[in-house]
Amino acid sequence: MFGYKILKALVLICTVLPGIPSLSGQSESEVYLLDFTMVAGEFEVSSPINISRNPGYDNQPSFLGEDDLLYARTRNGQTDIARYSLSKKITAWLSETPGGSEYSPIKIPGSNAVSAIRLDMDGLQRLYSYPLEGGQPQLLIADLKIGYHLWYSPEILICTVLIEDRMDLVVVNLKDNSQYTFQKGVGRSLHRIPGSKRISFTALEAGEILVKSMDPESGSTAVLATLPAGVQDMFWLSDGTVICANGNRLLGYKPDKETQWRILHTFPPELGRITRMAPNPDGNKLALTIAPDPSVPVDHQIYAFNSKDLESYMKAFSDSVESYDFSIPDTPLCSGKKILKKGTDIDFLTRGDARYEIIHRAVVGNKVVDHVNLVFTSTNGSAYQNYVAIYEVENGLISRITYINRD
Repeated sequence: MFGYKILKALVLICTVLPGIPSLSGQSESEVYLLDFTMVAGEFEVSSPINISRNPGYDNQPSFLGEDDLLYARTRNGQTDIARYSLSKKITAWLSETPGGSEYSPIKIPGSNAVSAIRLDMDGLQRLYSYPLEGGQPQLLIADLKIGYHLWYSPEILICTVLIEDRMDLVVVNLKDNSQYTFQKGVGRSLHRIPGSKRISFTALEAGEILVKSMDPESGSTAVLATLPAGVQDMFWLSDGTVICANGNRLLGYKPDKETQWRILHTFPPELGRITRMAPNPDGNKLALTIAPDPSVPVDHQIYAFNSKDLESYMKAFSDSVESYDFSIPDTPLCSGKKILKKGTDIDFLTRGDARYEIIHRAVVGNKVVDHVNLVFTSTNGSAYQNYVAIYEVENGLISRITYINRD
């Protein structure tokens, strides 16, 4: 249980830790578009089409209407708001902020404008509005560090606010400038519940990520579902089905009518892993953010290690790869691919029969967290080392490994 407990704790930390990272620290991702239908419980989708086709971080899609999709798109070392026309198949820019990046753009109801989180070079993270017809952005809320937001009405904003090392669910009334915190320690997924005056949000409670509902006027809450491990995002279909993504699979669940999540669709593994989702208002198109699967190079090095293929093993690592002991985070055990190769070569010679066995695995962002048994033969017979390995993957290669030993 040692490794599983640590693995679960690390996953929860990675999942709920708030903040928008610098562009250099974000994973490569693309925005895809597909058609889908849900008839009598059967989910059918078309092949996803990459509409961003842009190096870097392209993420956080939301539909402006039936023909326009907004998302944060990399340009000149920052992210600006992009507007993609489904009918014309062209992309236009909605913002250009020197020294600042926009994230999470969504339509402001009753207004010809879009709201987005702007992260400035000086570290300020605030909510602005951006006119659709062009013009200067306007600061909406100056005193809250907002992570994610949802418009309940033109005057009421539901948002997650960064407080130290967590996010809190806050309802802001722009008409009377009031703010009220409803819950501490929430996630990033905020949605209107179809056919209801309530909204849904996610929260970490008792080691699980829950989908909860809230009435922004009365403040009453209720638990609706528990998300699968490692899942952060979900959305609603008009029939009350909750949809989430786990790796390359779409899962569905109907609160109060089903007892477990069911697989709706599995995409080819080479497509990557789904990190964000957004349906259009009519509920027949779906925008997905898809990132490369960091498990691929990790699995490659494990297979090569077990096969004792040193040349293939080294192909899984970046030239500047570093390894660390979790208890000594500032002092690398190994720096550089050449040094790693020397140590691995010796390990292959002295432990020719050593094999990795994965007990548990979780993928969070660009990190793969493995609970591992390293099985080998000692003078006393069969033996093993039990530990947790945290792999960080950049550009398809392992760039950092952090080991947590039983001690």
